[in-house]
Amino acid sequence: NNLTQEKFYFWSEKVFMLLKASFSQRETASRNKYDKLIPHITKYIDILWQNNGIQVSLFPELPFLLSDTASYLYSRARYSEAERLYLMIAYMWEQLLGEDNNPYLASTFIGLANIYKDLAKMDKAAIFYTKALAIWDKASDLPELERFKEDIAHTFNSLANFYRNAGEFD
Repeated sequence: NNLTQEKFYFWSEKVFMLLKASFSQRETASRNKYDKLIPHITKYIDILWQNNGIQVSLFPELPFLLSDTASYLYSRARYSEAERLYLMIAYMWEQLLGEDNNPYLASTFIGLANIYKDLAKMDKAAIFYTKALAIWDKASDLPELERFKEDIAHTFNSLANFYRNAGEFD
């Protein structure tokens, strides 16, 4: 509370770089070590959020760190924590790149849809799968879409399974 805005962003960037460096080593880190990082990342996000919202333009790599964190939480069936982060990530991607032609936002919607699917909230899952497909359809001419092929295929498959299970698709 006693920091100037300039100092706050200076120290926020330092903390971000430390968390990012620690998190990027998760492939070699033990699960226990990785679990210890999660509270620090969520506390960092809470502090940023409470200080006039997250200035995503100042931390353009932040959604990537949070996406890795949300994916990890999802893989550990910590759905409410992962959902909260995915919703924040969606907000950030919308702020950085807009809603249209934004494959990162589409990928975030897939994360949310997967959570809702696992929680048997199929109607909510279908909404986010559909939103992701609509974005990917609009972004079909973007060269970076190539790296999202697996996500796109997964989305089509998940949505098809939803409709088949609902009796709306043969």
